[in-house]
Amino acid sequence: AWVLWMRGRPAAARTAARTALADAERLAHPFTLAATATHVALTEHLCGDAERAQGAAARAIDVATRNGFRPWLGIARVIRGAGRVG
Repeated sequence: AWVLWMRGRPAAARTAARTALADAERLAHPFTLAATATHVALTEHLCGDAERAQGAAARAIDVATRNGFRPWLGIARVIRGAGRVG
């Protein structure tokens, strides 16, 4: 998704990110879900959709907290904070 965003294709980036998140939800693998939700949060943030970025960051924070995935927790918190300040 990030490559699509960097290539000037934000709509395609968002679609790819959301597809990846749906796949991660279906897998129900906590590490994959935390990582994917974090990446989706950043993609949505870069594309200017603060509400969706906050939702994905919240999902990542929840999964990371419950499973002790500190790196994903930290990154998701940064993305959540970035969305709160503008």
